[in-house]
Amino acid sequence: MGLPTEFKTKRLEYLKRKAEICFPDNFESLADDDFIVLGKYIQTYSYIELNINRLFNTLKNAGVIKVSSNDRVNIPFIIKKLIFSVHDYVHSLSDIKDVIDNLNEIKFRRDYRNIFAHWAAKKIPDENGIIFLTGDSNDYKKIFGDKMPHGSISYVVFDINDIHSLCSHIASYESWIAHFCSAVFEQYNS
Repeated sequence: MGLPTEFKTKRLEYLKRKAEICFPDNFESLADDDFIVLGKYIQTYSYIELNINRLFNTLKNAGVIKVSSNDRVNIPFIIKKLIFSVHDYVHSLSDIKDVIDNLNEIKFRRDYRNIFAHWAAKKIPDENGIIFLTGDSNDYKKIFGDKMPHGSISYVVFDINDIHSLCSHIASYESWIAHFCSAVFEQYNS
């Protein structure tokens, strides 16, 4: 998993400079409110993944989607299959576009969930920002295309207000995929 596409703003550049001043060990622990917003995003996305799996299994069991024994069936694979085969289970052209757009947005927002769930998070002192850090060489290679230098750390900085906005944004996709999954389930199990 690589870093999400970065949106450079003056605020994030400022937070990045503040984080670099604190690096590597002068960060603060997260506050309870920080844990709540991160947990909210992670759990919202986990519910999305539950419904992505339900949708995929419904279509696979109905023979709409084929999987070989060599396929590595994980969420990125499943979303790719759902997008690729959308014409086989959605019949209105406008609905096809909406389904593809929604699945692409869900796919795009997965990297945020993975960062929030798997990277170490610390508060940037005296700021409304969080730095997420990883020493995972696989993440480094995906981002920079090289081996991670010994002892190095990759990081990304977020403004906490942006994380709150991401929670609100992803909630609409949580609702959409739940309803869409139920409709497809009814279509193939009636």
